[in-house]
Amino acid sequence: MLSRSDGKRLLDQTFSDYGESRFHLWEDENDAGSILLSSSLPGFKNLVKLGLEKHLMERLSCGAKFTDAENGYDFTLRIPKDNITSNLGITQFILDDGVKQLSMLRRTCLALPLEMAIADQESGKTSNVMTIPLRSTDVMYIQGFPDRVTVVLATKFEDPSDIVLGKVFLQEFYDVRKQNNMQNAPAVLFGKEPPKEMTSSIPLDSSLNYITFVHYSEKKREKCVSMILSFRDYFHYHIKCCKAFLHNRMRGKVAEFLKMLNRTKPLSLLGSKSSQQ
Repeated sequence: MLSRSDGKRLLDQTFSDYGESRFHLWEDENDAGSILLSSSLPGFKNLVKLGLEKHLMERLSCGAKFTDAENGYDFTLRIPKDNITSNLGITQFILDDGVKQLSMLRRTCLALPLEMAIADQESGKTSNVMTIPLRSTDVMYIQGFPDRVTVVLATKFEDPSDIVLGKVFLQEFYDVRKQNNMQNAPAVLFGKEPPKEMTSSIPLDSSLNYITFVHYSEKKREKCVSMILSFRDYFHYHIKCCKAFLHNRMRGKVAEFLKMLNRTKPLSLLGSKSSQQ
């Protein structure tokens, strides 16, 4: 936090998320009527080519405008305080649409290629493969077809055991589609190669595993987009939780076995004691 010459404190907060995105929320002492939000996204350059600036201006209704990017960040937004704050003696943040939109800035940016692919599906077109880096090691490929939208997540596992657990985890997505009320759920595939129709556009890497989502239905678009964008973190988080659970169970079993061993006595000692009596 900083302080103005009049003694009032300035907002100055830096934070990040699991997707290697960085944010800086701050106030300019020369402009008391606005707040600035700087952001750095792994796939920013690719998103700009798809029309990110226009997309954000259409989605953000809080009066945010692009300004000169802060050093070390991809872009900076200037937001009028009146659109996200309420003056009740002291300035307080209120949970209105403006604040919610800013909190979902990363999701809104990454949703652009998915929304474009879904729009192509609705119009019966086949789009080009759109490449969006999610992290330094993970990449998302998106392509719209007249009857579906295919999303391929190329992700890297640091531990070979994660691949085994990942297969078990993703098998549940396959099995759940057998239920009558889950027929419209996206199909999920897992392997060392992307789908054949996208192989020519996706470079193969032996260190990566490819998770493919095939989305057919046009219903619940917003929810589907949000879940696909958060799936990578969701997937790796549950693998780590599963390993932690297994390790905890193993440690518990080892502790029980040690107690049993400590309670046992060699037969030779028992025999020597009985002979002495």
